[in-house]
Amino acid sequence: MTTIAYRDGVLAADTLSTANGLRDDYGPKVWKHKGVLGAAAGTGAICLKFQDWVRNGMPGDCPFQGTDGGNGIVVAPDGQMVCWGTNGPWPVKQPFYTL
Repeated sequence: MTTIAYRDGVLAADTLSTANGLRDDYGPKVWKHKGVLGAAAGTGAICLKFQDWVRNGMPGDCPFQGTDGGNGIVVAPDGQMVCWGTNGPWPVKQPFYTL
């Protein structure tokens, strides 16, 4: 289970990735692109699609759809946060957040 946390401009996550009970390495769970912070948790392939989606300006529908159970967080340079998941986007109003 992935833990992602944001506070005071810092977005962090654990580094363990697993697939079918075995260690996996799909890439970093947290990234920064053009001042935007992002992180994702869930199936590695969908998390990579989420990362690409954010890096490309979030065109069309978010990759987290249906029942895949993944979640992502995007933090704009001004600190505004939006979480993405199977229930659509939801803005985060608190100064810190974990998922």
